[in-house]
Amino acid sequence: MAKVGRNEPCPCGSGRKYKKCCLTSGSGGGAPYTAADRQAALQKLLRSIHPDDLDRAREMFWGKHSPLRTQWTDAALLDMAECAFQFWLLFDERSAGLTLAEEVLEGDGDLCDLRGLPVLRHGERRYLEMARRSSMRLYEVIGVAPGASLTLRDLLHGGEVRVRERAGSRCVHTWDLVAARVVQKGASGEPEIDGGIFPIQPRLRDPLVKHLARLADELDEDELREALVPVFLDAWIGPGLPALVNYDGDTLILTQVHFDVLDEGKLVAALDRARDITRDGEERVWSWVGSGAQRKEAVSRAFLRIEGGRLKVQTNSRERGEAAKALVERLAGASVKYRVTEHQDLEQAMLAQARDGGGEIAVVPPEALRQAAVQMLQQHYEAWLDEPVPALDGATPRAAAAVDGLRPRVAELIEGLELLYERALAEGSTAFDPTWMWEELALEDLARGRSRKQAAPRLPHEVIAELDADLVEVAADIADRARRASGGDPTRALGREELDGDLGLQRLVRASVQEARDDGASAPVAAADGALLASWARILASFEVHLRKVFWVDEGLSWMLGATALDVTGEALRAPFTSFALVFTDRYALGLAERLLAEDPSARLRGRILSVLTVYVTASAAGDERADLRLAFAADARDGGWPELVERDLVVPRDARLAELLGLLSPGDEHDEELATLVASPPLRGLLGLVVNAILYATSADADAVPGDPRGADAPLPRRRRNGAVPPTDGVFRLPGKIDVTSLRQLKRVRRGSSDVQAIRRCMVRGHWRRAGRSWNDARPRWIKPYWRGPSAAAIVEREYRLIGARDADARKSGRTS
Repeated sequence: MAKVGRNEPCPCGSGRKYKKCCLTSGSGGGAPYTAADRQAALQKLLRSIHPDDLDRAREMFWGKHSPLRTQWTDAALLDMAECAFQFWLLFDERSAGLTLAEEVLEGDGDLCDLRGLPVLRHGERRYLEMARRSSMRLYEVIGVAPGASLTLRDLLHGGEVRVRERAGSRCVHTWDLVAARVVQKGASGEPEIDGGIFPIQPRLRDPLVKHLARLADELDEDELREALVPVFLDAWIGPGLPALVNYDGDTLILTQVHFDVLDEGKLVAALDRARDITRDGEERVWSWVGSGAQRKEAVSRAFLRIEGGRLKVQTNSRERGEAAKALVERLAGASVKYRVTEHQDLEQAMLAQARDGGGEIAVVPPEALRQAAVQMLQQHYEAWLDEPVPALDGATPRAAAAVDGLRPRVAELIEGLELLYERALAEGSTAFDPTWMWEELALEDLARGRSRKQAAPRLPHEVIAELDADLVEVAADIADRARRASGGDPTRALGREELDGDLGLQRLVRASVQEARDDGASAPVAAADGALLASWARILASFEVHLRKVFWVDEGLSWMLGATALDVTGEALRAPFTSFALVFTDRYALGLAERLLAEDPSARLRGRILSVLTVYVTASAAGDERADLRLAFAADARDGGWPELVERDLVVPRDARLAELLGLLSPGDEHDEELATLVASPPLRGLLGLVVNAILYATSADADAVPGDPRGADAPLPRRRRNGAVPPTDGVFRLPGKIDVTSLRQLKRVRRGSSDVQAIRRCMVRGHWRRAGRSWNDARPRWIKPYWRGPSAAAIVEREYRLIGARDADARKSGRTS
């Protein structure tokens, strides 16, 4: 066949030049069809099918899952399944050896209008040609550029492909498994996902790959393509996470049984006399201990507590709840009156309480409900670690984590819980963070993608240096001019007007807005992109002016500062430098940031597990009356995209009490003690409190900053300026926190909600700040670290605290007289 010239008519008969038609369907060229061609072709094929035949095919496709079509209330799930079904019907399901698309394209089933002319236009035929070559396959996500693309690895056939994907790339994460159909050249001219995408649970990876390999051996290529999509539908719907059971074999569900106490004396006496029920010291708390059907050793079946005229029984299954209810009624008789049984859903329990004659429903703040629900889930999964799990051959997760052959299965279960956590964050619902399990079970070496601790995390200004060199250059130019104008004044703060008036920044923002509009963005979206660029320019310019000062906050220190009360006035809050950054990599700080982003549906990293949080602090000279701080919270998920940015101004009058200003709660506080505040977001309050405590610590008499970047030789080198100069830096410090490992572990349990409020009040003394005495030479505040007290805490108060505490007391005493 003679070669067709680029400018000659296309041999397909479209009437267009070959270079603008079929030439582009090969390995080179641009888009072979438009999005409108795609939509029109699909609709024409679907309309050619009789509605009864369509319904029969849909029933066959869904199979045993057909009842779900009427039970699901989530339209997005139904749309996902319907999309996969339609593509299966048009491009995979065969009749007389041909798919419907093949019948149309080969002419036997060509669609014609009333005049007998082909209905399909050239672009529509081109789309069908491209789509017919695709099939749904199992991929592992090995790279994500949110809002842009995904890099996928084919787990059955091998090979990798980078697909253009805007929406999906915002909700799919690295190391996820997905079943998807990739069209090698989409309307964008690049590979695209088309025809639906099914997220697959990580624990199904190995059995699913084995099943697909077996099908590939048994079926020919056409039969395999027809079988794949229903297989992936079944894996997507699946049975969910393995059923969790206790030692009696009962399905685990947090259960609380509530009684009114009519005669407390008789009730206490009855519980103290009962066999198998033991009291916890002088507290009105009892444990019901008995045997489990699947364990010889004694197990805790329930906990009972009397407070506020109520008896609360807490256990981990419906069956144990009923047994505990019967036990209490038998032992206590007329001294109690049953009220209600809760099964994890607090709101429904309160409604049941009112419905059963319990009076009016108490007005409970939404955040209080969220915290209570998270605490229940935390206690549930703390117990789950020591309960047998069928997916682990009946072993407990803690025991299985020590067995080489079972460790990967435990890791898959944790990954499944992480998926649920991210999904809850993305939906704005109650989210339980399971990432602590990696450390608890010593499985950190198996943590992938979401939770792997990064030895050398890149900070936002380092990430942006790779993503937008023009922005970094503009910010550095602004900083250079400001330093020269001020003569290197360390207190010099860049004003908003000074920054926004920079011509280089204005040109950069205009170019960004125009580029977004050219890419199809609406005017408001393009303007928002420009505003974000300007915000980053201000942050980076201020950071550059003051020579990139960074404080890395150690994990232990962050946890302790999170449990420290801000019982000082604004007079104590003085920034160590005009501009600096605080870096947090601990799960307490990152969890607060994840919850904060979950409140914003437009946040790029909403529903993502974060790897590092950097807070850029800029202090403005506001006189002696107040302190003005500009805080820029920059969160990164190590996904190659731009860090998420949340900015807040904090104005602190010198005479204002910081706790009242921020409306902060500390461990042990009641929800009705919350003070009025303008900071309405609970996670934002927590982050503000953490940052303010970190600033107080950095400027306190107790600070022991260690010079040097904790990343050592793994720290990325500063990106050189275009003139070859290396950006100046003057101070990278690590802020260590001294606390013994056992106490830190207990503190983490408290902060993540696994300990109840009563236990916190008994054992934990909150950290706080002590103002310097008038006779002290050093007027900086002293930090009193959180610590544990009481007989119940004796096991976790180790020698370091006893010795250091004595030395600190002597040092403080000598400080007063010096």
